[in-house]
Amino acid sequence: MASPRVLLTGANGFIGSHIISHFLEKSVFVQAVVRSESKAKRVMSDFPSADRTKLGFSIVPDITAPGAFDKAIQEALPLDAVIHTASPFLYDEGLKVEDLIKPAIQGTSEILKSTLKYGKGVKRVVVTSSFAAIGNPFDLQGNGRTYTSDDWNPITMEQATAGNNLRLAYWGSKTFAEKAAWDFMKTNNPDFELVVLNPPGVFGPLANSIDSLKDLGTSNSMLYNTFMKSSKNTPVPPETLHITVDVRDLAVAHYQATFAPGVGNQRFLVTQGGNTNQEIADIVRKAVPEWDERIPLGNPGEHTLKPELLKADNTKSKNVLNMRYRDFEETIADSARNFYKLEKTLGQD
Repeated sequence: MASPRVLLTGANGFIGSHIISHFLEKSVFVQAVVRSESKAKRVMSDFPSADRTKLGFSIVPDITAPGAFDKAIQEALPLDAVIHTASPFLYDEGLKVEDLIKPAIQGTSEILKSTLKYGKGVKRVVVTSSFAAIGNPFDLQGNGRTYTSDDWNPITMEQATAGNNLRLAYWGSKTFAEKAAWDFMKTNNPDFELVVLNPPGVFGPLANSIDSLKDLGTSNSMLYNTFMKSSKNTPVPPETLHITVDVRDLAVAHYQATFAPGVGNQRFLVTQGGNTNQEIADIVRKAVPEWDERIPLGNPGEHTLKPELLKADNTKSKNVLNMRYRDFEETIADSARNFYKLEKTLGQD
């Protein structure tokens, strides 16, 4: 029996590389979509044991161009599924709101259009969205509200594009891109199903190689800079968005979203739950005692979340996707040890 085959966008990213790793372990062929030949070579070097019968590549320089994924879909056939993780996130200096919103919407629309046009036999398209499409960016504390996968970010295009607020633009980009995907399904009624995953902050050790710790990615950069590149006397910062998921669990969620029966045409809030910043500091100190002076001390052991902070209900992901989340301490400890090794190799920035 032939191995299942999937096409994966954003394959060289933090999340994409873990998806490749998990899918290869499950004997799934992955056609990895990257933006350049150099990125393809980097992915190949990250997975040296995967030959071209297990891991193929398509180069798509601009995911927003009309027909951007036409050739990639055609050269990857036959395909069972398409997984779309590629989307802008990094708040780079000089970035403008249009650099976040337009590519997110167009990239999602183009992958769906190409799948409809050329993806004969594709049974499911999985889109990596975000909690940003669920939560309310104007009320990050949440007033104790419990969010589920039925909730939607209320942001409007006018609010997302006012001024040059990159945070609101990002939250808007994930919301508008996901809504575009669901609108596409209603309008075109394709043969394939759509599944959307909505993770919050994504932590975990890397499966891809990087050249600098500046390349850790947004969530991991925050983790490293706030808790591992600070000082013992610096206060532990208050919680803002405190719900997270381990990248390895998120890779499993993508596998389940791709192949599990009965999950089609649904969205899933994928999270292990919420934790305090004090807990993060305590875990990092225990995992990497060499960094003791670089980790905020705060009030060790005070791990109770304030009741006014938002909550996330992951029941649907457990019951329908059959997710089982690893312990938060494992996520943070493994991340810290990974960053410690990377710093030894790459140096501090």
